[in-house]
Amino acid sequence: THLRQSAALTQVNPMLTFELGQLLIELDALDNALEQFTQTLERDRQFTPAYVACGDIFHRIGDYNAALEFYKKAVEIAPSFIPPYIRLGVIYNNKQQFEKARDYFEKALKNDPQNFELHYNIAFTYMRLKKPLLSVEHLEQCIRIDAKRVNVYNEMGILYKNLGFFDEALSILSEGLKIEDALTLKWHLMQVYAFLGLFTQAQTLLKDIRVSDSSLEVSDLDRALDHELANTGEDFSLMSFSSYVLDAYEDISDPLKAHLMDLARGMRPITDLSDRKSVV
Repeated sequence: THLRQSAALTQVNPMLTFELGQLLIELDALDNALEQFTQTLERDRQFTPAYVACGDIFHRIGDYNAALEFYKKAVEIAPSFIPPYIRLGVIYNNKQQFEKARDYFEKALKNDPQNFELHYNIAFTYMRLKKPLLSVEHLEQCIRIDAKRVNVYNEMGILYKNLGFFDEALSILSEGLKIEDALTLKWHLMQVYAFLGLFTQAQTLLKDIRVSDSSLEVSDLDRALDHELANTGEDFSLMSFSSYVLDAYEDISDPLKAHLMDLARGMRPITDLSDRKSVV
C-alpha cells in the first residue's frame, strides 16, 4: 500500500514500481506485477532488471518467445549483466537449440568466469551437443568454485560411468559421498562397482540403498549380482558397453574412440583427462 502511494506521488523513480512488481510476484499476482514492470520501463527505458523481470513472468507462464525478447533487450542494454544470459541459455536448452544456448553461456562466461550457474548449465548443453569431455571440464570448474554441491559430483560420476572411465567415476562418486550420504550417488557407485567386477561391494551398497529407500525395486539387480558372484568366469562385456557409448555419442573424437576400442578388447588404458584437447 505504501509503495502504491509513493509510486503515485513520484512519477519518475523506477525503483518504486519495480519493488511493487517484485512484491506482486511473491503474491502470485503476475498480471499486476507485469503492469508495474511495464510502468517501470515507461519511467526508465534503460532499467535492465525490469526487462529481466518481464521475461521471468513470460517464462513462468510458458511464453518463451516473449521471454526471449525481454532477455535479449536486457543483454543489449547491459552486456555485462549476467542473469539474462543464463535465462536465455536455459530457454534455448529447453527448446533444444543447443548451439544458441552455448553461445549465450560462453559470452556470459567471458564476463564472469567464476559463475557456478553458467558452468553448470553449459555442462548440460555440451552433453546435448555430444561433447561430454567439455561437460566434465565445466563440472570440474563448478567443484573448484563450490566444492560442496553434491549434484555436481553426481553428474560427473554419471558422465565418467557412461564413457567407460570407471576408475574416475568411482573416485568422484566416493568424493561426493564424503560430503553427503546421497542415495543417487550410492546408486551410480553401485553400478560402477559392478562394471569394475567388484560385485561384493556392489551388492553391499545395493543392500544399503534398499534400507535407505524401501520403495525401490532392486530385486532384479540383486539377482544379477548374485549371478555374477556365482559365475566368476563371466566378465562384464566391454565390447557391448563400448558399442553403446559409441552409438550414444555419434561425433565422438578419434582419441576417445581409441580408448573405447581398447576397452572393447578387454584392455584398461589409462587416459590423461587433464589434456582435453587430445580427447575432446
